[in-house]
Amino acid sequence: MQTAEDSMPQPIDLSVADEDQAAEPPALNVFGQIVDRLVTISYTTTSLVMCMGRFGDDESSHVLVPFAEVKFASSDRDDGSAAVPLFSQLLTLDNAAYLIADLSSDFRSVCQQLQKVSTGEVSSDAVRLEHTKRFLSDAKNSIEGCLEELNKIKRP
Repeated sequence: MQTAEDSMPQPIDLSVADEDQAAEPPALNVFGQIVDRLVTISYTTTSLVMCMGRFGDDESSHVLVPFAEVKFASSDRDDGSAAVPLFSQLLTLDNAAYLIADLSSDFRSVCQQLQKVSTGEVSSDAVRLEHTKRFLSDAKNSIEGCLEELNKIKRP
């Protein structure tokens, strides 16, 4: 028999790994400033919040109005610091459902793009690639010209 406590959603503890999750991915070094923008959401919670409402000016038309309190937080598991809130808002239930639908749709697009890139279906813009090659060739010629000019300088 399931108790009310058993049916309550529990936050996911990323530091606890079962056998399926035991293999940590290898460390990955990323070049550039992308790391400065990287955030790992380590905690999410969504809670039901309800209040009384009514339709228009009708004093007798009381209705329960459901909302979803949605929170995302990030924490550094290594130093045990408290979670840093990234997003904490009260949304109408239909807006929370829209958020889930929109995020999942966007994520499907990301997966489709990754699949296309992974299978070689998408290539670079040929025109821009040719411009890039021309600019690099011009830069190579300029650098070689600079070296020629410097080599002409008489040394004492």
